[in-house]
Amino acid sequence: MSYECKTPEGQLMRDFCSLLCHARGDFAGKPFHLEDWQAEYFDDLLGTKGEDGKRRYRRTFVALPRKSGKSAMLAALGLYMLLVDGEQGAEIIVAAGDRNQAALLHTAAKHFLESCPALARKCQVFRNSIVVEETKSTFMTVSSDAGLKHGLNPSVVLIDEYHVFRDSELVDVLETGMGARSQPLLAFITTAGNTIGGPCHRLWERARSIKEGTLVDPTFLPLIYEAEPDSDPFDIETAKACNPNYGITTKPEYFENWIARAKESPIDEVTYKTLHLNLWCTGADRWLKHGAYAACMKPLSPDHDTMPAYIGVDL
Repeated sequence: MSYECKTPEGQLMRDFCSLLCHARGDFAGKPFHLEDWQAEYFDDLLGTKGEDGKRRYRRTFVALPRKSGKSAMLAALGLYMLLVDGEQGAEIIVAAGDRNQAALLHTAAKHFLESCPALARKCQVFRNSIVVEETKSTFMTVSSDAGLKHGLNPSVVLIDEYHVFRDSELVDVLETGMGARSQPLLAFITTAGNTIGGPCHRLWERARSIKEGTLVDPTFLPLIYEAEPDSDPFDIETAKACNPNYGITTKPEYFENWIARAKESPIDEVTYKTLHLNLWCTGADRWLKHGAYAACMKPLSPDHDTMPAYIGVDL
């Protein structure tokens, strides 16, 4: 690790994560050591202060390709806010697109707690929640397919895989419930999707504008890893550039296999570009292989200017 945290909160988050151990895969039983890009992000998010001395960032949007450690980051951030942040009566709400995804996030948080007995003793773990009786605080997972959640008073709302949300109703209800909190945090962590113009895509565009400096919002922190639109999707360097955990949680041979599949199948190409290059694709992209149309383009001779043209398109 080469990144050195600049704020006490960032260092505290890094130290807190190192107390937690992974439960699955190649990293099972090993401490959750933040990668440099994760440590820098949490350093900014938690340690940057406004003029009032409280956290400056009230909203954050994190766009990551699949298998970049998103679930671990989300579960760890939720537990940090529950156990370390110091908010009395904290309500940490983790919202997912469906019940199954919400259950996975609850399980991830539960496994993290079980890996650290000192933290686990402070908590009571229930089916969909974790409670800290000492501070009257709750970590709760909900899903967008289980109805709206009026009456809650969240201090932190973490939205997982926003691209599968059909609308912003649940987010709106949860965000408007945060009005009584002095330094609320609304965080979105997602991969790309295929609903262009939907709530996630609109927020993604806003986050990109803030990142690029064309839109100014000092309370919004964007972190977007995506391939450049004009990059070659079949070049392994493209995958390296937009996957911050390349070679760590995702192996080079995994990408090589996907690239080979994507070259042969338009459907696999769209899946690869969406999930692993973090590019928004629509259903219309599935019927034609990459470069197939451009390969048919030929310059016309001057004689063709006065000739009739007939075009047949089979969709």
